[in-house]
Amino acid sequence: MSMPAPVSPPPATRPPRSLDLARSAIVVAGLFSACVGVVLLASHFRVPSEDPVKSVALAEAKERLRANPTDEALKQQIRALDLQARQTYFRHVRLNLVGGWLLVVGAGVFVWAARELRAAAEKPHLPKLQPDDASRRARVAALGRRAVAASGAVLLLAMLAWSPGGRSHLPATSQELEKLLAGAAPTVPPHVAAFLAGQMTNWPRFRGPLGTGVALTTNAPLSWNVTNGQNVLWTAPVPARGHSSPIVWGDRVFLTGGDAKAREVMCFDAASGALLWQKTVPPPPAGFAKEPDVPEDTGWAASTPATDGTRVFAIFATGELAALDFAGNVVWSKHLGVPQNMYGHSTSLLVWQDRLIVQFDQGDADAPRSRLYAFDSATGRELWQQPRPVGASWGTPVIMELTNRVQLVATGEPWLIAYDPANGAELWRADCLGADLAPSPVFERGLVIATSPGKHLVAVRADGQGDVTKSHIAWALEDGVPDITSPLARGDWLFTVTTAGTLQCAALQTGRRVWEKDLDMDFNASPTLVGDRLYLVSLKGVSIVVAAAGEFQELARGHLGEPVHASPAFVGGRVFVRGTKHLFCLGEKP
Repeated sequence: MSMPAPVSPPPATRPPRSLDLARSAIVVAGLFSACVGVVLLASHFRVPSEDPVKSVALAEAKERLRANPTDEALKQQIRALDLQARQTYFRHVRLNLVGGWLLVVGAGVFVWAARELRAAAEKPHLPKLQPDDASRRARVAALGRRAVAASGAVLLLAMLAWSPGGRSHLPATSQELEKLLAGAAPTVPPHVAAFLAGQMTNWPRFRGPLGTGVALTTNAPLSWNVTNGQNVLWTAPVPARGHSSPIVWGDRVFLTGGDAKAREVMCFDAASGALLWQKTVPPPPAGFAKEPDVPEDTGWAASTPATDGTRVFAIFATGELAALDFAGNVVWSKHLGVPQNMYGHSTSLLVWQDRLIVQFDQGDADAPRSRLYAFDSATGRELWQQPRPVGASWGTPVIMELTNRVQLVATGEPWLIAYDPANGAELWRADCLGADLAPSPVFERGLVIATSPGKHLVAVRADGQGDVTKSHIAWALEDGVPDITSPLARGDWLFTVTTAGTLQCAALQTGRRVWEKDLDMDFNASPTLVGDRLYLVSLKGVSIVVAAAGEFQELARGHLGEPVHASPAFVGGRVFVRGTKHLFCLGEKP
């Protein structure tokens, strides 16, 4: 009898490739989802999810700004803080959005892989399972779960260690906001932060903190008299002649003066009037162009200096430009060339952040040689220069922050032009000016007010781009146009005083004349607003204080006893006035 042939066992088969893929996918998807979840969790604790517009710290800062709306330094720093808050908030929103989608994808892959493994467990791919297959699968699954959990825990600990303190970078309290506004931000150089902090409480340039003739002090004396000493705190002789106005920073008062032989910067003690130092600036290079013909009415030192709180900057009719520290040492100097200017150079300087702005207009409008410069205030290095399509002018530019951008506005026949002070790029221009431009522009409530002697006062809206001659001129007023003094705009009113003494009040938004008064005296000094009072100092040294209101009301008069060409400075309840021979400090005596 024949034996049956032995039956061979079925050949061993490998699991399907889809099962291997599912096993790998469930581990990768689990780790991926855990990582995304940890990142989202860390972001939630690090950055508060509320809208930055509702930030308590920003609300406190804006409330302070409402109490002092002229604090341009606070405006600039609040904008920086608000930008930082919004960037942080929207990064958080974008991270949540992207992370959410990544988490959905990871979870979807994890679910698919889990279903594949479960299907494989219910319908094994081998024809016959070994007895220990079920326990082996259970051990593998448990090992996978422990691996995912351990990886997630490690990543969570790493993310928490990376998160600096588990809190937001935004200030949570008003004290932290004060620290940031005081210049704690690392992107602001210390000397720039110091200038921004002190700019609004000092008198760093021609016509005050913003160059608009608006003082922040409100307790200036109404009247004074040098003859009987009424409200005269001290009087100091000025050793060098000039028509430049005084500037004040802390306990220092700076003036410039000079003649054909030498040009000088002088520093006085603000408390006592003592002359602390008198420094001659470096002369032009040997063999340079001949000295200019300077009219006596303008003089060699008609341009008002400027300061950044660390250095004082001065420019003269010869084109000499110099920076001195507060001890009187020359930090840097340069020569811009003798300007071709029939009345002599009288445009004043100004500081913006870390740079010195110099408007150097000269020549004729048909063949312009004018330039606008920005120099690094610490080193004198030229940062940019911009050719100007204008001839000689004598007004001083202003920096304003309107329509969410910073603008440097300058006059020159026939253009009123706005530039970006960061790089000198032109923003807009208006063909609205004539010749002999000595008054400086001012700004208020979105309008730039420029003066064209013998022609008109013109208001231009400052939110344009390119040539705005046909689109942005709000109004023009042909009456009461000054030829030397600069206008003053505040609130609803625009005030002007002519050289012949016609004081005028006009409505700012319409240009309609409200009232005018003949003061019967001559003026070279521009008016200054102190609180609700308008201060004027005549060419003979007689001061007049009137109400800054919709009707004329004279409040007081004072007498200095000598001619005054320069505009006064108002700081901390004191008034600093430069006469032709003396520097006066006026204030309420104890």
